[in-house]
Amino acid sequence: MWFMIRKLQKTDINRVADIWLDTNLKAHDFISAKYWKNNFQLVKEYVMIWSQKNKTDEGKRMEGNLTKGPILKTLTKLAIPIMASSFLGTLYNITDMAWIGLLGSKAVAGVGVGGMFTWFSQGLASMSRMGGQVQVAQCIGRGDKEEAHKYAQTAVQLATLMGLLFAAVMLLFLHPLVGFFQLQDPEALQAALSYTKIACGLIVFSFLTLTLTGIYTAQGDSKTPFIANFIGLVTNMILDPLLILGLGPVNK
Repeated sequence: MWFMIRKLQKTDINRVADIWLDTNLKAHDFISAKYWKNNFQLVKEYVMIWSQKNKTDEGKRMEGNLTKGPILKTLTKLAIPIMASSFLGTLYNITDMAWIGLLGSKAVAGVGVGGMFTWFSQGLASMSRMGGQVQVAQCIGRGDKEEAHKYAQTAVQLATLMGLLFAAVMLLFLHPLVGFFQLQDPEALQAALSYTKIACGLIVFSFLTLTLTGIYTAQGDSKTPFIANFIGLVTNMILDPLLILGLGPVNK
């Protein structure tokens, strides 16, 4: 005799309820048959509700599953928010430089020097991001969510540690590192020192952002990082004129 295991379908509900009734009538003959028959309709309704809930839960589980569904549709759905997030990153820099340009060429030169150190930090940030992203994706692919959680936690801890260490080194050796570029203009040098101190002193948040983005993407969720980046861009566009130009009660 051959048996086939498949998902419960709506047409199976009556049959499942019949099996329940027939089994209980035979196995519990010491209980009145009227009791089982009175609850027959209730069991059918329960089976129907359970089957619908199971389909809903399965749909939620499949939403970020990159191993199921059409390949082109799945990859496109994942890739578009990633591309948009990269575009938002470019807009961050354009917005910053547009406002800084209003302060003059010396300020732009200073920020350019400081930007070299933040760019250099991305190589260190990729250690926790790429390592965590790959391991989390592999664990989720084989259905080991507990192990994926451990890798994600370790990646966040490593990103925090690397970010704090990089910030500490930059603040300790700020003057010799910035002096390497031999800025002759005092105003440009001061702008480079100020920008580097702030940007690299708080670089840990950039490390965490990159790592968390990688972890979310590894789970098939590229929308959440995109939304977070979009909110950050809007906030940046609002705060830039206040913090750079010193509009209103805020000093330059």
